Amino acid sequence: SPEPQTPEQPVGRTTSSNSKGSTSTTTSVALSHHAPIGSEMQLVPHGKYYLQALTKADSWNIFIDPKAVILEDYLEVNTPFEQEFRCSLCDEEMVGPYNHLRSASHWKECWNKICEWKGRLKEVLFHVGDLAMLPPKEEVESMDDSKPWVQVIPVSVGQYLFNHLTGAQSLRIFQGVPSDGKPNWD
Repeated sequence: SPEPQTPEQPVGRTTSSNSKGSTSTTTSVALSHHAPIGSEMQLVPHGKYYLQALTKADSWNIFIDPKAVILEDYLEVNTPFEQEFRCSLCDEEMVGPYNHLRSASHWKECWNKICEWKGRLKEVLFHVGDLAMLPPKEEVESMDDSKPWVQVIPVSVGQYLFNHLTGAQSLRIFQGVPSDGKPNWD
């Protein structure tokens, strides 16, 4: 598989004010207009502290917050308005990825799934914060969509991949990126 590419400009959220004092916030996920079809670009790297973040719900919220903002903002712009999203981890509808990913139920479901992946009975051996339950780092940080913690979401130019454990996000390009940056729904 092709090596992930880095976008030409950083992913980020900007806030601006108008003359009337109201503010608006936008997130930019810059795409390389020269990225070849079939390539994969990493847009958000794996969070360095995902192991520590997974140990407590409040740590999880702090860790996942900026990654959830980027995911929600990207999907608002690059998916059809009527598209519904289901969390591949919880199998719940995500009314908004931001709120869902920060919820205590999502964090707990991460641990439930980790126990299932390790073949453990969560009723007997469920220990939130037991990092020995996690698969090896190389496996967790994989953006391989066969991994149950990597969600694939169809977007205007291909597929958006989200790693539920590390917050990493990448884009697989199947169509050319429009030079005007606007999604192509045809």
